[in-house]
Amino acid sequence: MITYKHADLEDTLAIIEFLKNNWSSKHIIAKRFDIFSHYYLPNNKIPNYFLALNSYNQIIGTLGYVTNKMFSERVNGNGAWLSMWCVTPGLKQPVGFNLLRTLEDNLSVDFIATLGAGLDTLPYYDKLGYITGTAEHWKCNLNDCNSLKNKLFVIDKLSSEEISRNSIGKNKEYLQNKFIKTNYYKYLTFSIYKNKEVVANVVGRVIDYSNMNIKIFRIIDIIGEIDAIRELAIYLANHEKYKFIDYIDILLGSIGNNITLPSIFTKCNPKNYLPLYFEPFIGKFSQKHFVYKSNNPEFKNNLIVTGDCDQDRPSI
Repeated sequence: MITYKHADLEDTLAIIEFLKNNWSSKHIIAKRFDIFSHYYLPNNKIPNYFLALNSYNQIIGTLGYVTNKMFSERVNGNGAWLSMWCVTPGLKQPVGFNLLRTLEDNLSVDFIATLGAGLDTLPYYDKLGYITGTAEHWKCNLNDCNSLKNKLFVIDKLSSEEISRNSIGKNKEYLQNKFIKTNYYKYLTFSIYKNKEVVANVVGRVIDYSNMNIKIFRIIDIIGEIDAIRELAIYLANHEKYKFIDYIDILLGSIGNNITLPSIFTKCNPKNYLPLYFEPFIGKFSQKHFVYKSNNPEFKNNLIVTGDCDQDRPSI
C-alpha cells in the first residue's frame, strides 16, 4: 500500500538520500545542505516536501515546493513553486500524479506554478487543469542603445521605498532574502524612478558567455513595471562602469496577459538565442516551460520571471 503525507523534520535526511539515489548523486540539492535549507527548509522546521511511502515506510516519491512567503511574510499573495518531482522507476501506480493531487488538496496557497518543467511532464499538468506554456526569452544588444537617452532615472541599488504597483508575491524584502543574502552569486541591483517615485526594482547578475566572448546581464527578478527595463538597458549601455556588458536578457512567462517588451528588446527563437544554462554550460537548450494554476480569482493573471521557483541557484 502506498501512502502520501507532508514531510516532517525527521524526514529531511531521508529526502536528501532519496534524491541522491533517484535524481542524481551530483545534484546540488543533494550535495549542499545550505542550498537545500534555503529553498526547502524554512526556519529549519518542516521540509517543504510531499512524500509517497511504500508499505515499509520508505520514500518512493517526492514533490518539493518553494513558497513566496518563505522570503517575506508581507508579500501580496502566496504561491507554491513546484520542484524536485521524483519517483522511483517501475511503479505500477501513478505516484507522481498522486503526489501532485495530494499537494493541491493539502496546501493552502493562492497559486501553484513552476518554471523549468520537463516537456514530458506537461501532459500531467494539463490533465489537472494547469496553464502550460513556453516562457519567452527576450534579449537586448546594448551596442544598439549607446546613443539612446534615459527617460527615467536609474540608481545602482534597491530603493527603500515601497512600489505602489508591487508584483504578485514579491517585494523588496523578498528579493533581499531570496537572492541577495545567499551570497551564491554576486548580484547587481537597480531601482528605476519616474517623477521621483520608484516604479521598479531589479535584481540580476552578469554571466560570462565565454564561448562567444560576450557578457550578459541576466535579469533574475523584477518587481514593479516590466517596461522599466528599457531604461535599465539604456543606463547600462551608457554608463562607463557597465561598458563591459554586451547584452541584457530576461525570461518571462505571462499568465492571462500578453507581454510585449519595448522595441529595443527582441524575442529569442531556436535559431537565434542566448543560452539559458551556464552552471554547467549547456548551449543546446533554447526554451524553458512553465505551468500555472490559480486557486484564487485575484491571482488569475501573473508574470513568471527568470529566477522564479529555484531557477537561480548553483547547479554544480
